[in-house]
Amino acid sequence: MTGGSAAKELFDSLGIKTHSIHWAISSAEIVCMLDRRVDQMAVVEMVIMASGAFTGVSSLELLKIEEMNFTMALASRFAGACSAPNR
Repeated sequence: MTGGSAAKELFDSLGIKTHSIHWAISSAEIVCMLDRRVDQMAVVEMVIMASGAFTGVSSLELLKIEEMNFTMALASRFAGACSAPNR
């Protein structure tokens, strides 16, 4: 998958609306414009970091303990579907 299609596929599977995906040349970062809930973004962050393909994610979200427990359980279902391209 190329051109952000893997990210879009993950976003779609979680019900996240993707407005655009960009490559920031000067900082070598992927920047995504999304319409999502806090729990959806928490799952995205857990899945992409578990893949080993990224060294960090920048996002600021606050969750209640109950929301965190829910997102961790949901992320465990999606994490097995991701694999780093360099493994």
